[in-house]
Amino acid sequence: MTEFESATLSAEEKIAEKGLPVDEVYTPSREVMRGCYVYSDKMYNDMYQRSLNDPDAFWTEMSRSIDWMRPFDTVHYEDFKTGDVRWFLNGKLNATVNCVDRWAATYPSRAAILWEGDEPGTDRVITYKQLLDNVCRMSNMLLSLGVKKGDRVTIYMPMIPELPMMMLACARIGALHSVVFAGFSAPSLRDRINDAQSAVVVCADIGVRGGKKILIKDICDEAVQEVRPGLVQSVVVFKHYSKPGMEGKWDPSRDVDGFELMAAQRPYCPPVEMDSEDLLFMFRYWDLIQKYKINQFYTAPTAIRALMRFGATPLEGYDLSSLRVLGSVGEPINPEAWRWYYNEVGKGKVPIMDTYWQTETGGIMLTPMPYRALKPGSATKPFFGIEPALLDPMTGKEVEGNSVHGLLAIKRSWPSMIRTVYGDHSRMTQLYLEPYPGYYFTGDGAVRDHDGYYWITGRIDDVMNVSGHRLGSAEIEHALVQSAAVSEAAVVGCSHPVKGEGIFCYVILNEGFHESEDLIRELKHEVRKSIGPIATPDVILCVPGLPKTRSGKIMRRILRKVANRIYNDMGDTSTLAEPEVVEAIVMRARAHHGEDMRKGTFSTHLQ
Repeated sequence: MTEFESATLSAEEKIAEKGLPVDEVYTPSREVMRGCYVYSDKMYNDMYQRSLNDPDAFWTEMSRSIDWMRPFDTVHYEDFKTGDVRWFLNGKLNATVNCVDRWAATYPSRAAILWEGDEPGTDRVITYKQLLDNVCRMSNMLLSLGVKKGDRVTIYMPMIPELPMMMLACARIGALHSVVFAGFSAPSLRDRINDAQSAVVVCADIGVRGGKKILIKDICDEAVQEVRPGLVQSVVVFKHYSKPGMEGKWDPSRDVDGFELMAAQRPYCPPVEMDSEDLLFMFRYWDLIQKYKINQFYTAPTAIRALMRFGATPLEGYDLSSLRVLGSVGEPINPEAWRWYYNEVGKGKVPIMDTYWQTETGGIMLTPMPYRALKPGSATKPFFGIEPALLDPMTGKEVEGNSVHGLLAIKRSWPSMIRTVYGDHSRMTQLYLEPYPGYYFTGDGAVRDHDGYYWITGRIDDVMNVSGHRLGSAEIEHALVQSAAVSEAAVVGCSHPVKGEGIFCYVILNEGFHESEDLIRELKHEVRKSIGPIATPDVILCVPGLPKTRSGKIMRRILRKVANRIYNDMGDTSTLAEPEVVEAIVMRARAHHGEDMRKGTFSTHLQ
């Protein structure tokens, strides 16, 4: 008997299972419930209702878990019309005190950061005491360069420990950090430096990802040369393992060695009061879980689907018994990936937290609780203080009850929500508050099933209008990946002379399967059977990969352009993890359409 027991489905129910939602329940055992902070529906419902009915009292209670320099006197104020949202008014704190200082005082020798480099064996362990010392040294370094409270610092670094340290250092002195993903092109970095008006830029000399070196300092130099004259005064460079020949060109009038300057600083810096206001090698994941006895494993459905292609064999021989919670984030997880994750990685014992949130929300909005009955692909119910609503896209009115669908919105503010866009407050209100007055608009569609569980169907701009019928790309993708032949799918709309919009599908095949007319015909039949004749794909194109950002999100605008035979000027592709995938897709699309491969020149037009 496993800790979770799947509710059995009859053969008729399995045949009837179409798209989302999936009425399949995984119920936790009492043993799992005993280890949960929130351990029952009654406890959740009581806390949730309290967070809605008396938010001031609820969040006052929650706020006692963090250290304040000065207590707040008003819990919150909100005006969605103007975008004026404030929480914990007149309270003062510093995030680094809560993130670092109090743990360094209590557990100085405990590991704060366990870091694994691109190559196995390049690991580092940083204790809370070491973290505090380094953050203070970095803070003093920034102060020595003239950075003060309210200034902006652009950080352009790979995933090394110095990245979160620098973010904490900025927070400690009240500076704002603007983190730019390593690998962005020079023009992209230039624009972000200009937008933030940063006088100090922090970078590494190189980054390593998947065995490939990224010349970060060279890109940074190019960007800094093109920013507004006189803006950037200092570039702080952290050298890769201090290896000679890695640092690139050096400008002594501007460039500063980060490690050298840090070493010259005091390991103490008083915190400033602030207003309250690429896939790892497949064995690597399991090796890290076993090595560090990781109990929470949080990844994206894209990575899960990629791992599925290799089956369960790579997991054999690894001790994953330390796992207590599995997490999914970044996009809706399809039920097939959920089941594989649950059964193969979690061994049918570990609950999956399918979390829904956005950068703009500042925290998780919809999420399962480990004690709660789970459904494959559902984010289940709202977190405390979050009051979701489904809106009719035509009328903007709220859709009541269960077994309904609509646009996902939030009816009230919450402590971590976006306050503004730096230098352009009206942009924030136009994007999130004005589309449906009185609501925060997420831009996502959702279903609320008969149990009140929420299912995210994807961005509303992923909805296709085929012969007057609105079809979600997620539903068709779900139907495609039910085939044993398909590991991943992406569906977009394409121009159609009769239907207005056709259905163009990109699929990645599992090992052992090869493209053929019979396979394409079978996949179309599966979609037709699962959703209906109106959803029959017009094109199914087998491709070696999908254009994804470094965070694993599919760049659908590129797929839409290719589907509509637009092969040049793909726009800004600087966030792509593997730009060469786009060229391969273009070649496959041209071949499908019988076009001359020599016509035109493929260009990503990096910006």
